Amino acid sequence: MAAAASLELLFDTQSIFENAFTAYLAANGLASPFASQSNVNMPDARIEVQYLPGAGTGHQATKTTSKTGWPEQDIFNGNVIFKVQTDRPVAAVAPVSGFLSVHDYWVARLKVLMLRGAINGTIAGITALNVPFHRIAVESFSGQTPTINFDTIDETDLAWAITAQMLQDSWPTPA
Repeated sequence: MAAAASLELLFDTQSIFENAFTAYLAANGLASPFASQSNVNMPDARIEVQYLPGAGTGHQATKTTSKTGWPEQDIFNGNVIFKVQTDRPVAAVAPVSGFLSVHDYWVARLKVLMLRGAINGTIAGITALNVPFHRIAVESFSGQTPTINFDTIDETDLAWAITAQMLQDSWPTPA
């Protein structure tokens, strides 16, 4: 993989991860995925992707790797949250038999797509996740929160805790 054009682009992890997961969901058949920070008008039936960057874990890239003259942290914790929202009367029919609604199917499909084999592209029929400049070293399911509103909107938040590492060759050469 090519190096980031700048340190700012390398450290824009919210955009990097949200855009990568948005593309990943779309490539694997989930309609209407959106990166949370880059869309203004979103449809009622959607999957919103949020990445919440967290603390560094203490691992450091060497000063030769970071090219900054200092050892720099290169492993970070974070959370990926998918907000699944559907309008029952509008998006009622699931694309696969055996599901009561498209909402239930989207939630189940997300869980499948977040399996390590799916993310790494080792499950047949699933396109691998491509996160520029990073790799996901650890990933674990954090939980699911369903909400049913009175106006027929179904919402479910699904969260995963991840530990991501900047790839050694992603560090840009300083100007």
